Amino acid sequence: MKIEYLHESSQRELVDTSSGEVFNQQVSFSKKHTYYNVKKINTKVTWMDIMDTMELVCKSSQDIYIFGRVLDKTDPHGEIRVNVSEYSKQIGIHRSQVTAVMKRMVDKNMMKRVERGVYLVNPFQYKAKGCSNQTMEKLQQDWN
Repeated sequence: MKIEYLHESSQRELVDTSSGEVFNQQVSFSKKHTYYNVKKINTKVTWMDIMDTMELVCKSSQDIYIFGRVLDKTDPHGEIRVNVSEYSKQIGIHRSQVTAVMKRMVDKNMMKRVERGVYLVNPFQYKAKGCSNQTMEKLQQDWN
């Protein structure tokens, strides 16, 4: 386990309610952040790698929503079939933003574009609902 301490300070104003007098006070405090060792998934990617990738892919709260909704469309064989124009209307977000998030997902190796409208999710980073262990192993072998 790795522990890192961050020291911060801020200026705080205190007001005496009876006299109205204002006092400025310098406040220093420490925040304790704890990082845990994360077990590797098939020696390819750690959970922290996934979170780092998500941080690179998602630039706003809408991007996080798109990211999650795209992964929810994954079938048990690790495929995502999506018509971006129809899908963007369905979720109420502009097509260009959906396309940008999906492009960043491909660029960061979260998924591969197989053909127009068909993507394959990286089986080392994400296991689709209903995907058997045998299917998962085959997807991992075929990924490279």
